[in-house]
Amino acid sequence: MIPTRQRITMSIVMFCLLMFACFVQAKGSEWEKISGPVDSVIVGYYPVQETVRVLATKPPTGDLYEYNLSSGKWTKIGGPGNMFTVDGVGRIYALGKDKKAVFQYQGQRMKWRKIGGPAGLIVGARNGVAATNPQSGDVLLFTVGTGKWTKIGEPVRRLVSDGQGRLYALSPDNAPADKAGVYLYTGTPMKWKKIGGPAKEVYTGQRTLYVTNPQTNDLWRYDHSTSKWSRIGSPGRMFAGGTDRVVYGLAADGNAVFRCDGKSPQWQQVGGAAASIHAVGRELFAINPKSKELYRYLGLVQLVAADFTVIAADQALAQAAQDFVAWKSSRGHSMAVVTVPAIYQHFSGVDGADKIRNFLVDAKSRTKIHYVLLLGDIDKVPTRILYAGKAWVAEHRPYAADFYYANLKTKDWDPDDDGCWGEFEDDQFKTMAKHDIVVSRIPFNNANSIKMVLANIIAFEKDQGSWKRKALLACGFFDPKTDGAVLGERIDKDILKPSGWSCRKLYFHKEATESSYLGGANTGLLTSANVQKEIAPHAQGLITLSGHGNPTGIASYYTTSDGKDATQHFHSTSQIGSNFCSAVVFVSGCSTGPPRGWRRTAPRHSDHKVAVDGYRFRYPA
Repeated sequence: MIPTRQRITMSIVMFCLLMFACFVQAKGSEWEKISGPVDSVIVGYYPVQETVRVLATKPPTGDLYEYNLSSGKWTKIGGPGNMFTVDGVGRIYALGKDKKAVFQYQGQRMKWRKIGGPAGLIVGARNGVAATNPQSGDVLLFTVGTGKWTKIGEPVRRLVSDGQGRLYALSPDNAPADKAGVYLYTGTPMKWKKIGGPAKEVYTGQRTLYVTNPQTNDLWRYDHSTSKWSRIGSPGRMFAGGTDRVVYGLAADGNAVFRCDGKSPQWQQVGGAAASIHAVGRELFAINPKSKELYRYLGLVQLVAADFTVIAADQALAQAAQDFVAWKSSRGHSMAVVTVPAIYQHFSGVDGADKIRNFLVDAKSRTKIHYVLLLGDIDKVPTRILYAGKAWVAEHRPYAADFYYANLKTKDWDPDDDGCWGEFEDDQFKTMAKHDIVVSRIPFNNANSIKMVLANIIAFEKDQGSWKRKALLACGFFDPKTDGAVLGERIDKDILKPSGWSCRKLYFHKEATESSYLGGANTGLLTSANVQKEIAPHAQGLITLSGHGNPTGIASYYTTSDGKDATQHFHSTSQIGSNFCSAVVFVSGCSTGPPRGWRRTAPRHSDHKVAVDGYRFRYPA
């Protein structure tokens, strides 16, 4: 096994690249019909699965259906009700058709549990549901953890919640002048904070509150960080908040839908007539005023991915991937391509890497994205600098990791707030280091180089020779006591043999250091000469090199006869050339490249005859 005390550097020469594809822009109309006639639409965020919930009631029965953004299918989950809502963690609630009971959806089709009696209305809260007493008008809150209802407020005119479940209310029409206004529930029963004066209507987004002025009907936004209001729009029939302060408005006459990015008071028309609009996250839906059919806006999801996503540094590199995209499509992948500038235009973040990751997080919530291929070096397609942590590396040096794009569920990469992201101990990253998608990179900014590498991948996949089911495992010692042969044996036993592969293994022996696995079947001595002898075009489909790495090659540790530590190289990166043209090569070793201003095997190859050139990055294991 790879020693946990080391900072292991993995150079995946081609290993993961055989499975990837891309994001395409929406074609044709920017609106897509997703349902026939609907009576109502309910939306909410589902943070557990990092996606959104889209519900609709449909005529003639009024039954409740849920829409799957990935499959495009609707599933009936409940019968008719007076109203439905979603709480801050994605749970669904219903008020019975006769308004005599409140129900909670149990996550299985048509299974609901009664949690309360009569109610005037219901609104999803942070971890439960709020309701008004039909007689007194008082506001009650059901908390999932306790299973109890608690009175939290006096009667209100309007009660709403944002995507996080924060509750807001408008004071009753008969409220005294000094009490009239907009209120935020503090989380303590009967304690509401007045955050604004009188308002006509109230709307919410993922984390944002909007109201309309009772005199002018202009739209105003509340900033939680400054506790200030700002005017952002003119009157409209209705508004719907999305994410990142994006808000949508339906014109007063109902004949046009507009979008404001929240950064300026400028509004852009994105659609025609609508009966109503509904936003959640980066999704926007509208009901056709005549047919009552439900439509989904695609203008914001031009970057929605297929299962195989290619992210190219620019349009030139995207064009260079055309043959690859066509080939992968013929192999059954749904493909799409998106450029870095397009991502930067549509997504926000603290830096370029954060924007790209936000794009992937958003894409994962929309579709079944599995593979991502980055085209371009880190000056064009940025990576993320992470840290192994002081408990792992005395000098606390950083390592560059595209794994930042593969792990989409980690919310905070620096919990201890020391500026060093991804520390295994200090940031508890060792418990979070799991990938959600497979990510790899071809580190060239030149279109011809990209095209050449991708052409070799295609050639590799087209070749159906039996040599592709043969492997070479050349494994040295990572340190004087950690034998890489353990890794080799696990690969052979757990992966290769069950899949019907044959395997040639080279293990190390010199002076006082000897692998305990030498002498087994198909096993030889690990030396530079033997490695070169084994490697040849169409000799094996997989080559694994593991041991003590450095920027120029890979070696094995050993202990000399007089008890000193020493190393012996068994393969140099400069040797990777035309004789590697037919294999998937996986290199595992320490320090195979400096974390900043990466050195790569790839630029040293004038012929580009390897299927995929190496891109080294540090990875603590």
